[in-house]
Amino acid sequence: DLVIEGFSITGGFNNNGGAGVYCYGSSPTIRNCIFSNNNGLWGSAAYFNGGTTTEQSPIIENCTFVNNTPALPAMERPGSRMIFSP
Repeated sequence: DLVIEGFSITGGFNNNGGAGVYCYGSSPTIRNCIFSNNNGLWGSAAYFNGGTTTEQSPIIENCTFVNNTPALPAMERPGSRMIFSP
């Protein structure tokens, strides 16, 4: 299983989802990371798309989210999980 640990992910931009992290059909563990100043259409800090299944279970542990702004904060997509912060 994929583990992302101890990273600072900052200043990302994506015209789609997940300017910091974009996962398609996977369930990573993300721990002890800092997500800051990322900007994306959906889920600016992290975007989890179930792909062909909605059986995903990402784990986020002890992470900090600061100033991550989505272009469309009120829009949700079926089978997806989004993370953004004010």
